Amino acid sequence: MRLDKIRKLAKSEDTVEGVLEELKEDFEIVDNIAEKMKRDISGNPETIRVSLSKLGGAHSNLLTAWGIIESSKTNVQLSYYYEEKTKLTNESPGKKFNVSATKEDARAQVLNLRRVRNYIDAYVKSASVNITVLQSLKKREEQNRQTPGE
Repeated sequence: MRLDKIRKLAKSEDTVEGVLEELKEDFEIVDNIAEKMKRDISGNPETIRVSLSKLGGAHSNLLTAWGIIESSKTNVQLSYYYEEKTKLTNESPGKKFNVSATKEDARAQVLNLRRVRNYIDAYVKSASVNITVLQSLKKREEQNRQTPGE
């Protein structure tokens, strides 16, 4: 299953780039519909309906992938932090643990995960806005059909 593949790719900084490839089709849907909307699709109920359906599916996939990446980022960051803390405690029991430096080091361990998450987040937000606009257009089209000639 596609989500299983995304989970596996999201477990490592080295493989997370593959998530973007897995989501390529969803990114293209969001981009294509955004381009259609720039050309004004109001007055075309079928295009609105199809666009809303496709965008809803892409949005769902992207939001799930975002959650997977966010979870992996948090897990990798916390694992690094606690491993470093444990290592210092075991190797140098009297030495003071530098929390802020270790937190910064932990953040550095997830640069690619954060970048991929932010990229997906931008598409989730774009899809959300366009879904709202399409729903408004659909509602307006339905109201126009119900009250012709006004």
